[in-house]
Amino acid sequence: MPANSSATGAFELLANNDEKGLIFETEGDTLAQAFKSEHGNYSDGLRKAFHHEQISYYRCTASEYVDIKNPQLSAVLSGTADQVLSLMPDAENGLFSRFIFFEMQRQKQWRNVFANTNEHSLDNIFDALGDRYLQYYQTLESFGTEIRVHLQPHQIKQFNTFF
Repeated sequence: MPANSSATGAFELLANNDEKGLIFETEGDTLAQAFKSEHGNYSDGLRKAFHHEQISYYRCTASEYVDIKNPQLSAVLSGTADQVLSLMPDAENGLFSRFIFFEMQRQKQWRNVFANTNEHSLDNIFDALGDRYLQYYQTLESFGTEIRVHLQPHQIKQFNTFF
């Protein structure tokens, strides 16, 4: 799903795709700019989808009422720390706590970008990873039921200590 969508547009795409969606953007501020537009702030929908809570909307022009009963929505964004701050200037509305952040440390030494061979290209590496995770996905999908992960008591304690 494009991050640059109106709130109703994003929810309509989600509803039309069996209540499942993935927002994938290479620039995190694309979503931040959508949230700042008059009809584009669907932050509440992202927060609700995190917990699979029902999302509802009504469109006056078509007299259409839609309930998304079990939204399953994820977002993968890349960007700078300033783009994160633009998207989530504070933790008050809860959006911040529903994201996982990964910071890549920059390399401080020059790397010859022409030394790469095709057999070790990023395309080949990511294709192999994609094939591997597709197998995992297909295995999990074949169960046909909801999969729940339960932590052991020591894992729960470690989780609570960390957070």
